[in-house]
Amino acid sequence: MNHPDIAYAVFYLGRFNHNPHPEHWTAVKHLLQYLKGTRNYKLVYKGSDRLLYSISPLSLSLLLAEYVAAVEDGKEIVWMRNILTEFGFSPSYASTFFIDNKSGIDVSKNPEHHGRMKHLDLRFYWLRDAVQAATISPVYVPTAENVADLFTKAVQPQVVEFAVPMLGLSS
Repeated sequence: MNHPDIAYAVFYLGRFNHNPHPEHWTAVKHLLQYLKGTRNYKLVYKGSDRLLYSISPLSLSLLLAEYVAAVEDGKEIVWMRNILTEFGFSPSYASTFFIDNKSGIDVSKNPEHHGRMKHLDLRFYWLRDAVQAATISPVYVPTAENVADLFTKAVQPQVVEFAVPMLGLSS
């Protein structure tokens, strides 16, 4: 059974395999309780009329990290669009690209007019072209609604409850 909702917890706890402490065992028991409570969840793949993608910030300068991550994720979106086209499902609209940083969205629309991005390598400017060509459409998603956070940090139970159905998990 796939459980994308526990990815971060497993990653984090795995860091202590070589030298676990009692608090790690407590966290493992908590994770096992969660798994017991969600054992009826199933990963369900269902179609959508929209191709969606979401990113989460990295380290360094938040804006620069957000933009570089957006470029990398934008490449994935273009790859998905190309493979869908090869399979005969050519997208006729821009792929929605959720970003939880408003400045990151502004830069993706025009990075040349943002002071903190003046030293950006030219290879990252193609995202602006993809946005202008309506291949990718960046949309702001509030941090509280960013499903990608489940994979990158510890989140509150209500965030997990919000994210589980969006991940395609159902009971």
